[in-house]
Amino acid sequence: MATSWAELSTSATANWLPVDHTKYRFYLPSDGEPPFAFSAFSGWDNTASLVRRVASLAPGLSGLVTKTVVLVGIGLIDVVFYQYIVGPLVRHVLRGTIRAQLLGFINTAVPDYFPDFVARIVSADGLQERGILSSNLGSSEGKTAFSSSTKNRVFINRPMDEVSVQNGDYLVFEIGCFGPGSARLMKLQTGYQAQADLPEDELAVSGNSWVEIDGILQLQVTAWSSIE
Repeated sequence: MATSWAELSTSATANWLPVDHTKYRFYLPSDGEPPFAFSAFSGWDNTASLVRRVASLAPGLSGLVTKTVVLVGIGLIDVVFYQYIVGPLVRHVLRGTIRAQLLGFINTAVPDYFPDFVARIVSADGLQERGILSSNLGSSEGKTAFSSSTKNRVFINRPMDEVSVQNGDYLVFEIGCFGPGSARLMKLQTGYQAQADLPEDELAVSGNSWVEIDGILQLQVTAWSSIE
């Protein structure tokens, strides 16, 4: 399995130093529980199916998993599927651009459902939300609806708002969908395939899902060689 930030943070020989890179691509393992669970972002209408994981630095041995959620609600709803964490971070101002590509599928493409994504900074104890980096919840604007076959989708691609990070904070990604609350089967794929990463399009039918930050991001790490 790929090394995670949680595994790095529990190293017995930890020698914390900030690493400041201009681009990080995080992968989305299908297994492995995080050491603690943050509450879901308050903007989600339905959190009953939330699964928590730790984002990883590179594709590993985590198998491909398709998570299925039965969408039922009244009116327009935002439903969260996954929460991924990255950290701990060091004190700095986080800014830049965030992108995410995942494979999704809905059993009936009418009415439309759309990708949802939120990224935020949370204190290590989970009690303080430092700020929202980016969120596209509650809207279909600029999004492509899921189709009735598995397809690549842009979950987010936009500049982030600046957030002041404190030592020990965590970066949290939450991934889901937005739609009319009709009874549908919605599926999102995480884990790894023996293939390349998903391209930045909405045509591909296979590949590794990812979230990427291009900008100022400082992490506490011990394994310098694991950062490329």
